[in-house]
Amino acid sequence: MIGDGVIPSNNGRGYVLRRLIRRACRHGRLLGVNEPFLYKVCDTVIHENHVAYPELADKAELIKKIILSEEESFGKTIDAGLGLPPGPDQGYFGGKGHYRG
Repeated sequence: MIGDGVIPSNNGRGYVLRRLIRRACRHGRLLGVNEPFLYKVCDTVIHENHVAYPELADKAELIKKIILSEEESFGKTIDAGLGLPPGPDQGYFGGKGHYRG
């Protein structure tokens, strides 16, 4: 998609691309990969598909740059979301006279 000029965005094909990249990132995190990794496999994917899509080789650096940017952006979003305040079992409501469940 990036090779055809689509970039991650909030609407249309760009939104579909963003969702695909973020889903892959999320599954990577579920497997324990907590750093950008998709951009690292771009060269392999481009090489394996060079017969069907020869134009991708010329755009490889742009493709990797866009994917890395989206991975980093999503990583920051996930990390911010995981920084939630502590729950009741961690002393958040632990003062004297406060409800302790």
